[in-house]
Amino acid sequence: FPVAVAGGAALTVLLATRLGLPISTTHALIGALVGGGLSAGSIDAARLGTAFALPLVVSPLLATSLAAALYTIGRFLWRHWQLEADDCLCIEPNPEVAAELALQPGRGSAGAARVATITEQNTSQRGFRAPVAGLRVGSE
Repeated sequence: FPVAVAGGAALTVLLATRLGLPISTTHALIGALVGGGLSAGSIDAARLGTAFALPLVVSPLLATSLAAALYTIGRFLWRHWQLEADDCLCIEPNPEVAAELALQPGRGSAGAARVATITEQNTSQRGFRAPVAGLRVGSE
């Protein structure tokens, strides 16, 4: 059953991509699960509601609630510390640690120590550049 579901979803995604159609892997997997269940003839509506549909409905609601709570806490802390729009949070890698990690095979800069400071915007750089997983990202 898992091989049939994975194969059906993969073929759906490949075909839609090849035809230039918009595709959602989540919808492809759900379609493959429903198709596999229908072809097997063993759909249990009670289990389908509690083990499949309920998490699909509850997960976005929980995620939205958590995001709203974190936003409220962040906004409170921002106002409590009396930060203003011209303040800047600058995160810079520790160059010694980053260089040491770069010399070790199989190690990225993920373990490099970061230094975070809140400073005035006029004293900070306009752009942002930092190593992420061994790649240089950002702009100047």
